[in-house]
Amino acid sequence: MPHAVSTEGLSLLKRLEGFRAAPLMLADGRCVVGYGHVQAMAPNAPVTEAEAEALLRADLAPVEAMLAERLLAPVSQPQFDALASFAFSIGIATFTKSDVLRRFNAGEPIAAACAMDAWRKSRVGGEPAVLDALVRRRAAEKAVFLDLNVLVPAPSAFVAPEIDHAASILGQPTRVLALPAAATAPAGPDETARKIASILAADPNTAHALKPPPVMAALDDEEDEPVLVLTERAPAPNTAADITGLALFGIAGAGLFAAGLVALNEGQTAAFLLLTAPGAVMLASAAWRLLKDAALARFGSALRG
Repeated sequence: MPHAVSTEGLSLLKRLEGFRAAPLMLADGRCVVGYGHVQAMAPNAPVTEAEAEALLRADLAPVEAMLAERLLAPVSQPQFDALASFAFSIGIATFTKSDVLRRFNAGEPIAAACAMDAWRKSRVGGEPAVLDALVRRRAAEKAVFLDLNVLVPAPSAFVAPEIDHAASILGQPTRVLALPAAATAPAGPDETARKIASILAADPNTAHALKPPPVMAALDDEEDEPVLVLTERAPAPNTAADITGLALFGIAGAGLFAAGLVALNEGQTAAFLLLTAPGAVMLASAAWRLLKDAALARFGSALRG
C-alpha cells in the first residue's frame, strides 16, 4: 500500500492549488504563498517554484501520515493521490470525520468518490455558495481516484440509466461563483449543507422525503398569510322543541310528585315513595337543565367577548 503521494499526485495538487510567488493576505492576518502554503508572515522576497514545492511537500507530510494510519481498505496509488488532495483541501480533522473516509474503509470506493461531490461550497461574503473552482477540483480528484485511464464498459443496451434524485438535487446549485478576487480566502465548507448533501447522497429516496409538498412550499413564500385559529364552538341555544320537551318532562315529574302526596294523605306509604321519588328527580332535572342553558346563553357570550 502506498504511503506517499506520487510524482503524478504532486503534479495534480500543484495544478489544483495554483502557484503564488507573491503572498496573498488572508482575513486573519496570515498569508498564503507558493502551492497553498499558509504562514504567519509574508516572505521577504517572492518564492520560487522549487521553494514552493519544498513547502508543499512539508505540508503534505502530515496528510500522508494520516492517510497511512486511517486508510483501512486496500488503496491504489491513484486513490491515495486523490485522497491526499481531497484531505489537503478540506483539512485533516474534517477528512477523518467525512463520509469519504467512512465509505472507503467500508469497502465502498464508488460511494466514497461520490461523497466528494458534497464538498463544493465555501463562504463568500459570509454566505455559503457553490464555487466553480471547487466543483472542478472535486471532478479532477474523482477522475484520479476512479483511475479513468482504465474505463469500465457500460453498454447502453444492457445498462439503462435511471435518474438519481439525490444526485440531481446535489447537482443543481442556486448559484455558482468564481473564486473571490479580494485578498481573503474562503472559509471552510458549510457543515449543515454538507450533512444534508451527505444524507441525500446516501439514499436517493431521501430526496423525495425531504422535498416539501407544493402547498407547503407556497405557504412558505407568503409571510403574511393569515393564520386560521380554531376555537371551541359555543353551545347552540335551545330550540323551541328542546324547551317544550324539558317542560313536559318537568310537568310529568310534578304530576308524579302530586300523586304521591295524595297517596300519602290516604295512608298509602308505599305508593307515596314510588311516586314522589321519581317525580322529584324528573322535576329537579328539568329545572336544572333549563336554568343551566339559560345561564350559559346569557353569560357565555360576555365571557367569550
